[in-house]
Amino acid sequence: MMENFSIVIPLHNEEESIPILAREIEESLQAYLGKWECIWVDDGSTDKSWVELKKLKSNHRALKLSRNLGQSTAILAGIDNAKFELIVTMDSDL
Repeated sequence: MMENFSIVIPLHNEEESIPILAREIEESLQAYLGKWECIWVDDGSTDKSWVELKKLKSNHRALKLSRNLGQSTAILAGIDNAKFELIVTMDSDL
């Protein structure tokens, strides 16, 4: 049986990394038969990270924290919004 899982990615000012990492995730999971989602948590970025996050495809969701609250808080926000019990965390800086 395939496990369904959520990927939680906290980020702060990573506008250049977002499209690259999203593409790598999609390519890696293209043949995966289970369900997955990717939750990107913008931890108060001051660059164009939010603009890049809004361009992502349907398996990706974006959350925006009101200000920089730190990586642990961003991860917790992603976990709290995950659809699946199995959760993987990743860094966004490639």
